[in-house]
Amino acid sequence: GDTMKIESELSALEEAECIATKERRRAEKAKARARKYHKVKFFERRKIERRLCQVRRELASEPTNELRKIEAALLEDLDYIKYF
Repeated sequence: GDTMKIESELSALEEAECIATKERRRAEKAKARARKYHKVKFFERRKIERRLCQVRRELASEPTNELRKIEAALLEDLDYIKYF
């Protein structure tokens, strides 16, 4: 009767709280990782941006397929760093 209804509501609330706690922990871990790797990502991004400028200058003076491939790879690396 009423006892079973109350117990099922209580278990549903406990389960929802457990899910919320797991989600909160996951978000905290993600935030900690973002803080931890912010500096590394910054330096990697700067290195790639410098290399990209260098490759583009070389492309302007002497366009080759090899330089275009390098440019494409650098742009891919830059996207990876920005969005992951």
